Amino acid sequence: MDANPISYDGSATQEYFRVIREHVIQPLQSTAMSESCFGSAMLIFAAVDGLGTLTHPDEHAKAGVRFKAFLPRIGADYQARAKELWRLRNALVHSAMNVASFMSKREEAWAEHLQKEHGFLFLHTKTLLEDFRTSVDQLEQEVRRDAALLGRMESRLEWGCIDPWRNVRATSTSPPAVGFVHHRR
Repeated sequence: MDANPISYDGSATQEYFRVIREHVIQPLQSTAMSESCFGSAMLIFAAVDGLGTLTHPDEHAKAGVRFKAFLPRIGADYQARAKELWRLRNALVHSAMNVASFMSKREEAWAEHLQKEHGFLFLHTKTLLEDFRTSVDQLEQEVRRDAALLGRMESRLEWGCIDPWRNVRATSTSPPAVGFVHHRR
């Protein structure tokens, strides 16, 4: 038994979940950012990349392996479409072009989510967001119960601070120092 177990409260992992909610989920639920299917998919896929990095058992696993390994947490349909979702993620991230799917946020289109049409994947971004949000909530609850998973995530995160006044010779007004949590390098 670990003599000094990691506490979830106040941990870098707790902060990471807060950032995911504040900078991915909340904007896609309640700001104009949700109007962009491209932007919605990009943000969610980036968050999946990050969470996959923190949760995958092999800290040296490649991005595609981590991304695909996280998809079952979002749902069985995502796991079944892992290759197509990885291709879509790459098309969006590396070329800013969607040549792999149809995307929509229209309410009446939710039933087509993750279906194939003429060889293309249909992605309903509001369903993707809701499924992702649910998986984040479930993962956070799992982390609270599983000391090994919390330890793994903590070992891959570190706190950081940007202090704009340190070593700056700018004549403009800088923002205050910003503390944050990020993946270890």
